[in-house]
Amino acid sequence: MIRLDEFLRQTAPLTDAAGFALAYPHPALTLRVPTGAPAAPAKQVSLNDTLDDEGVMALLGDPLDRTHVAFLLKSQRNPFGNIISVGRAASNDVCIDHSSVSKVHAVFTCVGASWKVSDRKAKNGLYVNRVQLDPGASAPLEDGALIALGTQVEGTFHTPRGLWAFLELVRMRERTRR
Repeated sequence: MIRLDEFLRQTAPLTDAAGFALAYPHPALTLRVPTGAPAAPAKQVSLNDTLDDEGVMALLGDPLDRTHVAFLLKSQRNPFGNIISVGRAASNDVCIDHSSVSKVHAVFTCVGASWKVSDRKAKNGLYVNRVQLDPGASAPLEDGALIALGTQVEGTFHTPRGLWAFLELVRMRERTRR
């Protein structure tokens, strides 16, 4: 994972969506990962309580150093051929070091050009577009799908062009803040 502020600097020389998609051809997650131990919820928390209606706009409101970009890339750490694993364990393709994330929380798979995410019976659940998946269930993903790994780590699934559009929104927001 790379912090959003660092990724913005890294990608600043790219000036269009097509060039960006060539340089970064893999889908990604933009994630808010809280620092420190997760707060214990006083009640069952649903994604409706944590992400606003715009999803991406929720990420835009955070300081850039609290949002991360994680590309869905196969690593050598994970021996399973066609899945990209996400979780707390170091053996995952995408490792999220947060106590509310299960060791293997979810897996992403691609068939043709279609992506899906599957719950791996995560203790704190997996949510797609504010709906908690049943343990072991899968859901198809479209660009901009809201993803929550439990009640603490939340973000958005992006295709390469969708990530470009998100970065452009962030850049526009940063220009207006100056």
